[in-house]
Formats: sequence, C-alpha cells, structure tokens
Amino acid sequence: GGGRAPWGGGGLGFRATFTVADAGGSGYIDSITVTDPGYGYIAIPDVVIIDGGDNCSFVAGQALTAVLSTQVVNVERGAVGTTATNHSLDRNVSTATWPLRSTVGLPGAQYHFRVASYNDAGVSDYLYFTHAITQMNPNQLPTVGGQTIEVVLEGGGAKVGNTSVYIGHTHLNGSIDFDRSKLCGSLVVSDIAGTRLTCVSPPWVGRQHDIMVRYASGDFEKLSVASNQVSFPKPTIKVVDPAQVNAGLDATITITGTNFGTNQSDVVAELVGGTGRYPCSPLVLVSDSSIICTLPWKSGVVHVGTFVVGVGTDWSGGQQNTTETTVASIKEFDPPAEIKLTIAKDITEIPPASPARVQFVNDFTADLSNAIGIPDYRINVTDIVAGSVVVVFVILPDPNSATTVTPAAAAAIVAEQAADPTSALLTGAVTSATTGVSVPAAVLEAAAAAASSVVTATVTVPEYFKQSEPREYTLPNMEQCMYTCRLLCETGNEVPAVNGFPALPLERPRVCKSQCMTHCGFGRPFTPGAL
Repeated sequence: GGGRAPWGGGGLGFRATFTVADAGGSGYIDSITVTDPGYGYIAIPDVVIIDGGDNCSFVAGQALTAVLSTQVVNVERGAVGTTATNHSLDRNVSTATWPLRSTVGLPGAQYHFRVASYNDAGVSDYLYFTHAITQMNPNQLPTVGGQTIEVVLEGGGAKVGNTSVYIGHTHLNGSIDFDRSKLCGSLVVSDIAGTRLTCVSPPWVGRQHDIMVRYASGDFEKLSVASNQVSFPKPTIKVVDPAQVNAGLDATITITGTNFGTNQSDVVAELVGGTGRYPCSPLVLVSDSSIICTLPWKSGVVHVGTFVVGVGTDWSGGQQNTTETTVASIKEFDPPAEIKLTIAKDITEIPPASPARVQFVNDFTADLSNAIGIPDYRINVTDIVAGSVVVVFVILPDPNSATTVTPAAAAAIVAEQAADPTSALLTGAVTSATTGVSVPAAVLEAAAAAASSVVTATVTVPEYFKQSEPREYTLPNMEQCMYTCRLLCETGNEVPAVNGFPALPLERPRVCKSQCMTHCGFGRPFTPGAL
C-alpha cells in the first residue's frame, strides 16, 4: 500500500494509506484508511500521493481531489448564524432541519454541525447536535398497554418509516435485543426536525426497561438508548374468592387484583402459609385483573395462608410481587356452631309457615346479626320448639373472608351477651326476651383455644354482690348480706349466670341462693381461733 498527505486547506498532520487491486494497467485504489485526521483545516485540501508503496508505479505528487456528492452539503463557518440587527430585533436564527429525508428508506442529506452564540465578549461553548434521547413522558406505563408516550430527542428522523421506538433491553454489544423488546406502535413524528415522537405503548410488565429509538436510512443506522427509564406498576390483590375452602380437597381460587399483565408466562402465584409455600398448579391468567389458581390437595398440607402473585421475569425486566395482606388470605372452613336460645314467648303466636313465624325469624336474625357483628347470611335458624320458645340456629363460617369472627367465637359472644342485661342481644326486638342460652362446651373450648384465652360470660362483678358485702363474718352480718344479695339477685335486672349461661327463670332462685351463700361467707373454710 501507499501513503497520502494533504496539500492546502490550512491544517497539519493529515495522513492516510491506500491499497491497490488488480495491479497493472487496469489497477485501481480499492481502499483508503485515514491514520491521522490532522488538525486546523479551514478548507478542503487536495490529497496527494507521497509514496506509491512497494512494487507500485504510482508517481509521488499525483493529486486526488475530493468530490462532494449531492448527498453532502458543505456549510461554511457562520453560514447558519445571525446578525446584530436581527438579534436586536429578536428575530429567529436561520433554521436548519436535520436530518432531511425526501424518500423513505434512502439516504438523504445529513448535517453534522455545532452551534454557538457570540457577541463582542466572545463565543459561547458549542452545542453539538447528535442522535440522543433527552426526555420521555410518562415513565410508568399501564400493563395493558395503550398509553400514548412522548419521546423528546435530538437528531431524530423526519420520516416515520425511518424511525422505530422500542421498550425493552439491549445486548452486551449495545444492539437491540429484539427477543426482550417490544415495538411502541402508532408512531407519529410531531415536528419536521424529528425531535418529538409519540407512540402507543405495548402491553407488558416488569420492574425496569430501556426506551430505545432506532433510526435507519440506507446505509446509515443510529440507535439511542435511555436506560431504565420505563417501568410498569407492581401487581396488587384486592379479593380472593372463596376465602375459606374445604379441607382435604383441591381448592380453586379466583384472585382479583390489578397489573397482572396479559402474558401467561409472566405470572406466577403461590400460597404462603405456616406449612410451606404452595404454587398454583395450574395457574390460568384470565385478564390483567383476574387469575384462577388451583391448589392441589396433598397429605399434610393445610390450605391456610396468604397469596403472593409475582409478575415479570428476568426476560421482561424483573419480577415484582404483591404485598402480603389480609385481603389475600384464605383458610380452611371453620366448623359451624349450633346454639339454642330460649325466649320468653308463646309459641302458639308463631305457628309454622305463618307470616308471624317468618317475621319472628327475620327479626331474630337481625337482632343476632347486630349483636354479634356478622352478616345475616351466616345465621341459619334450623328449628323452633316449645319451652317457652327455643330457637335452634347455626352460625356458619364466612366463605368471603379468612379474618372474620369464627362460628365458635360468635357463639361465645352470644353466651357473654346473654348474661349482660345492657348488651345488644338483650336489647333487640326479639332477643330482649332471652331467658337462657345453650352452647356446647366444645364450641366454647374451640373459641378459647383460638383466642388463646378463656372465654368467660362476664368480666364484671354483679351489682347484687357489690351492694351486699358483709361488714364482717359474724352470723348477723352474714344473714343480712344473704338477705340483700338474694333479693337483688332474684328480682333485679341482672340475671345470674352459670358457666357463662344465664340461669332459666325456674332455676334463678336456686342459683341466687347458692351464689349469695358463697359470697356472704357461708361456704368459706373454718379456721380455729379466727372467731
């Protein structure tokens, strides 16, 4: 190969080498490599051969002249400036659109330039125009897509067909990873210089993505990347249905929430509980807001815990998980609790299948619902029998909530309120006439175990005890205490309770006598010398 150097142009240091093909009469220069661009050139120089190289007949000093094609415009220094007169009149500077495309897919004129302002004090720093993203709005996009976004950039293309916008990721070499990127559709170039683009986001998920603008025209291609500028919101769970499931069976749960995306492979879900983590198998993505999860039954597995939904993968910008909340919880059904409530009412007034019976049941259910604080659909009256009126009913578990009061705990509340004349139960339209309640001991034990405490009928000292304290344990004082205590207990508003249940009217005198004897000291241990 040979060597070249410039002649003229005002600069110094330019050097280049060249190679020749088909040496001989038909030989030609097939490549030129610039080894040093030099500096200080203010005009286009002639390039001359300074060395023909080995076995080359080129004569040193032969000149090559640079020829400008129609695709290159030579702009002299200051050609796109302003004048003092125009500047003082606040007029626009000369306009340069860059790049300019007359035909989509074919290279047009390309301008590579810098701009500075100047006055008598000197010249400002240069602003170099290139292909670069400067702004994007909004940065967080909906998982269902359809959001119009605006990209502001320098050096964009003026033709839609030459420009593409992608949301995704690049390879290590900086090129677009098309397998991990999605096209932003419906592209619009908003100005003639290509500095503002709008497009419509695709459906997707993930923690972080890049925004990329690719410009291609003929042999020219430019790619600008703004890293980690795009995100999609994390998923949320609003409702799980049902919230209580049958033990020992497969459970199918519908999870309703937001931001699940539209791609099945981007979504996973599992139940996190005290016995482990159990993935949905299968999981069916119904929509961006709905998932159907099947939990297979396995020996030793209890379907109790909180669902966690993960959306996104390394492929799609990173996984984001839902926050563990009570609305995402499920558990296995609690057993129903049967209670018998005795109400002072003539059963002949509410014969079966009569409007009066229907009204009685409705009022009874409303009273209990208000007293316990549970919805009326959880109260199922199964029987009404004589004596006065004994209402047999069952409190059911709530399939819509894993955190609501259990049937056993609700039964314990009924027992407590039946012993309190001021309770909501004993002030209801129908249940105010309650004279007795029967709750199986196993139900109360279950409620106590669940609460890790002992269920008691009342935590207050009866008023008939407070007003009949013996001054001392002598027979006259003890008898006076006994008289006052029994009178208040048998005739007052407070109904004595036995094991948490109100005493029936016929049993009330006996219960009052027994409680008052103990209270007044008749049953206390005898200690010699204590008298």
